[in-house]
Amino acid sequence: MMYSMFAISLLITVCILASQATAFQASNHVSSSKQQSIRPSSSSSSSLIVLPAASCDVVELQDSNFRGYFSSETPILIDACAEFCGPCKLIEPLINQCALERKDSLVVSRYDVESDSNEIKLELLLQRVMPKALPSLILIQNNKILGTKTGLLSADALNEFLDSSLKSSISKGGIDQENDDKARRIKRKGLISFTYMTDDYMLKGDQL
Repeated sequence: MMYSMFAISLLITVCILASQATAFQASNHVSSSKQQSIRPSSSSSSSLIVLPAASCDVVELQDSNFRGYFSSETPILIDACAEFCGPCKLIEPLINQCALERKDSLVVSRYDVESDSNEIKLELLLQRVMPKALPSLILIQNNKILGTKTGLLSADALNEFLDSSLKSSISKGGIDQENDDKARRIKRKGLISFTYMTDDYMLKGDQL
């Protein structure tokens, strides 16, 4: 009798353990299914990580390419900046937008003042426009400085700076052409001009 009761008790214990094991396996299966349902596929994961680069026509100015841009008929706007400069990062989207909007008439470039581009530094020093504060904008055409702008600015202020500097350059070019014409007329009258009329370096033919 005692043996029968012991056997029945053992059987009940085995049944309880078996039911608990089955429930545990079912719970693990449900948890695994949930994890699989929320795990992104390899294609969706890559699409989230690899994003297309923003379209931008800004040129990275270096020793190897700056001379061609500086001497070009097409004006070049230099955004002088540095990695540590917070305001430089604030106007970066503005500069990028300017590059897109004016890509047919203006080259927009970015120059890191902390880079090893020593030839650019030397050229800017010779032109007396090496930035002393950041951010700094420099507009150049035909190796001539058309204008500079320092500090934060709005889109309207940037466009005004560019338009006024380019317009001033056109007007100055007209004045230079007029001086050349006057100098040629004076030479035909027997005078010798060494430079422009504005320099007043002139001698009469009978004084030579």
